[in-house]
Amino acid sequence: MNKITFVDPCGENPEDLVWSNLTHCDKICHINLFISSSIGWLKLNPTKNFYDLEKELRHRNFKMHLYAKPVQLKEGYTLIYPNMNKQTPIYECVYSCLQTPALALAPAPAVDENLKKAGILSISVKDTTNLTHSYYDLLANNKTKIVLSPVSDQEYINYTINELTKTYGVNPEHRVLGLTHNGWTIVGFIINEKIVSHIGYVIGYDQQIHVIYDL
Repeated sequence: MNKITFVDPCGENPEDLVWSNLTHCDKICHINLFISSSIGWLKLNPTKNFYDLEKELRHRNFKMHLYAKPVQLKEGYTLIYPNMNKQTPIYECVYSCLQTPALALAPAPAVDENLKKAGILSISVKDTTNLTHSYYDLLANNKTKIVLSPVSDQEYINYTINELTKTYGVNPEHRVLGLTHNGWTIVGFIINEKIVSHIGYVIGYDQQIHVIYDL
């Protein structure tokens, strides 16, 4: 298990920094941090797109992959390129730790051609106070570095609880959300009837706690 911390990159080469962040996110399959880090890469490479990024991810043997899907925009949402690409995106870029069935069956290297016309969803918000200077914002602008520190699963859960308590001002509720395929209990952290962390845990037959990602 690895605890995630963020440190000042101290003048590190931006290209080295962004690939260090992407590599760490890929190692633990943290999709949200990976998305922000990938935006950082696109900002460093303003003439490139998600198709170019996917080719680079495959070249580096990443677990994370990208594909494009049609999207129907809801009110308040727009589809944008996160860099200076002047084209109008048609598809949404989707991030996944698993290959899509079509790509899994296709001969390598099969990169989704529609990624050339893919963007990301952007939502219009009036108050950006909580967004500016967040770790996601800093990663997207290559202003912070991810560091992974090995800890036990129990230590990581305690760390997550402490961070949630500091953020929301109350202790999160531990609530059973379901069962794994082998019958282990899945527990998530709830505040005001909402899941407040992608991190959760399962209680195994050995009565030990095991961390899970992406609830």
